[in-house]
Amino acid sequence: MIEPYAEVNGNDIRVYDRAAWISYAGTDSISVELGSPTIAPVAGFTASNRTPQPSEPVSFEDDSDNVPTSWLWEYNRGDGWLTFSTSENPSLNLGTLIPTVFSGELFDIRLTATNAAGSNTKTELDYLNVGEE
Repeated sequence: MIEPYAEVNGNDIRVYDRAAWISYAGTDSISVELGSPTIAPVAGFTASNRTPQPSEPVSFEDDSDNVPTSWLWEYNRGDGWLTFSTSENPSLNLGTLIPTVFSGELFDIRLTATNAAGSNTKTELDYLNVGEE
């Protein structure tokens, strides 16, 4: 889901919808300017299931603030970070991605959200706990 980002400064209201800034300055006119947000994202996410079976896909939803325009999703099972998606709201099927996934195995998840103003990373340790098949 795409949600606009808004800034308010007195009578000046600016809304960014990933394509343009739309400004209303308390007059009868509205101006539109192409541009980028002026604030870096604050990364955030949720998962559809934090205790999936090895063959069960987990859907992630980007919950970041300040209109990110690109995403880097990674997982770590204790042997280093590996990318699994650059989509906004990806799915991860551990059993398909990793040949040997064990019940009780823990996975860290990391999201780096980026826009023209910068990037921010959120890391959740032990975020997924693999259940028994």
